[in-house]
Amino acid sequence: MPGPADPQQTVVTWWGHAFVALTMDGTTLLLDPLLRRNVGPLHNTGPIPDVASLGRLDGVLISHLHGDHLDLGSLRRLPRGVPIVVPEGGAEFVRRRTGHTVRGVRPGGQVDLGGVQVLATHAEHDPRRGRWRLRADPLGFVVQGSERVYFAGDTEAFDGMRTIGPLDLALMPIGGWGLTLAEGHMDPQEAATAIGMLRPRFAIPIHYGDLRIPVLWRWRAARRGRAAAGFADLVAQVDDECTVLGLAPGQPWNLPRHG
Repeated sequence: MPGPADPQQTVVTWWGHAFVALTMDGTTLLLDPLLRRNVGPLHNTGPIPDVASLGRLDGVLISHLHGDHLDLGSLRRLPRGVPIVVPEGGAEFVRRRTGHTVRGVRPGGQVDLGGVQVLATHAEHDPRRGRWRLRADPLGFVVQGSERVYFAGDTEAFDGMRTIGPLDLALMPIGGWGLTLAEGHMDPQEAATAIGMLRPRFAIPIHYGDLRIPVLWRWRAARRGRAAAGFADLVAQVDDECTVLGLAPGQPWNLPRHG
């Protein structure tokens, strides 16, 4: 990921699905990184960055325990010494299987990473992880420094979102990878409703179109563009002060400063 000319510039790169790289105040974080082509039966069609190209990493944030967000194979590709923040209840599981330094947090907890503060927020989503029978409360994250950026993880809209904003940027999931959207997710309509509660200056839709079941590739590809455009139209109806940006995976974007 190219570094910003201004070391204090906030730069966002969406790499596909929920994987976002965020640089704020000279601190670089990876959110739900996905660094492999295949995740179980799913094929990752987004670009996969070379880890070295991401620069110095100050931390990794994992929103919940599901394999498309907590991918152990991807975490093993990261340099040792990079701290990983996961939902409390999953820390020992991740530590044993990756060898990384791992910290578990609950909703409402705070962690300092580099020059920013990370606030863990509530998320409405399934807390379980498959056959290991692990349970941990899913999280969203607000990264706070010179700006406030919210990463929703996987969640439904919930009333508590009204206390999270106002924000400079919301990274909002607007879909999934299957034929239907399971509970604990947002479609473009519900994500737009969430934007009305969060009140961000900007919103970037994520978590749609990149993880695909092979037999459904063409169907998913056809729906991808319509999902982002539909989300932007819906946000305009609930918050005309929020600008929606549909980024291409791997495309860095500089968050404009206030003023």
